[in-house]
Amino acid sequence: MRAQPFIATLALAGALFASAGSVFAQEAAQPVTVINFPEVQKIEGRIGVEGTILHASTFRKLEVVVTPGSPRESPVQMVDGGWLSTEGFTAALLSLQGELRGTLGQAGQIGAVLVPREKAITEVLDERGEILFPLEVTASLTQPKQDLFSAQSHLSVAFPAYQIFFYNSTDKTAVVNLYVYLTH
Repeated sequence: MRAQPFIATLALAGALFASAGSVFAQEAAQPVTVINFPEVQKIEGRIGVEGTILHASTFRKLEVVVTPGSPRESPVQMVDGGWLSTEGFTAALLSLQGELRGTLGQAGQIGAVLVPREKAITEVLDERGEILFPLEVTASLTQPKQDLFSAQSHLSVAFPAYQIFFYNSTDKTAVVNLYVYLTH
């Protein structure tokens, strides 16, 4: 008597496998009907977005006095401008503006360089004097009577924080303003 349920189970399993094999053996596509909604959804009235759509941004201004003898090629002599948090932002507009104290005697550059505040990157800066992954804006001063300068750079932000340094390869002291506008 116990053999009958076992044989019936085997027969049922065999029938299922046989029918499954015939489904997989068919090569022709079978039609399928999908029903999501019985009708098109209707929307009445006016749809629109009014006003300005704001996205997150922040603005920071730094003013420093940068003396001659702080060239870009010598990071240890650059003027430290503090650090800037850029976490959550993807773009930076760096605007550099300033005025020389006196008449330009030697052409050169005045600029700001932002170095990522990451341990491995700052160790290379401290130990080898090399700047990795900088964000930079530079104004070139070439005219003898030029005392005002400005420059802009639009850059992608790749790190959550940057150390700011200023440099001056001219022969005159400069009052420098750095405006940083961060967006995403």
